[in-house]
Amino acid sequence: MKKTNLVLFPVLAALLLAGCTGTRKPRKKKSSSEVPVSSSVTPTPTSGVTPTSQTPTPTSQTPTPTSMTPVPVGDLIATVTLTGCADLDKSGVTDEQGVFSKGGATVTVTKGQCAQSVNDAVNATKTYEFRVYAKMDLTFSCGLDFSKLVIKYSTYKTDSGTTYYFDYDSIEGATNVHDDTKGEATVTLNSKSKTLSVNCYHQTRIASVAFYA
Repeated sequence: MKKTNLVLFPVLAALLLAGCTGTRKPRKKKSSSEVPVSSSVTPTPTSGVTPTSQTPTPTSQTPTPTSMTPVPVGDLIATVTLTGCADLDKSGVTDEQGVFSKGGATVTVTKGQCAQSVNDAVNATKTYEFRVYAKMDLTFSCGLDFSKLVIKYSTYKTDSGTTYYFDYDSIEGATNVHDDTKGEATVTLNSKSKTLSVNCYHQTRIASVAFYA
């Protein structure tokens, strides 16, 4: 045997032995984080289902204003209540004067030539019609021109025959027509005005005064 073959034989034997005993390296398993991410796809809604909007339609918070009907000529402007001193400015009452007001209309009671004071009249009224004593003055006034007053008053009549009607027949600048069974007087001005004065030459007891345009 040649010397060369003797040298090669051990080498070949070692290579064959290494080939038989060598182990394969196991494949590295891919982790879940290495799995390629597929593109997200929005699922198509099934037939018959309509997707609803998630944003509610806002409703209007401002109510629609209603138009106001102008007060025609001859209609009511305001009613001032004197019964029980309802519309009286009690903080401003003095012995000389008291003012009732409502809706831009006023009824002013002044002492005038009366022996009693306005405070006396207020204290005597309680829950009934307001007592306007003899020789006191009444002034009716309004921010708008008025043509007519409707005055409601007490129909009480004493055993001696004394009455407290608003039956004054001599009002300067106006005509007074009164129904004493109803306790209602209609005072019509000769011409429209913002004020009218009456001297009460006898006691009267007034429930309310309505002003008409």
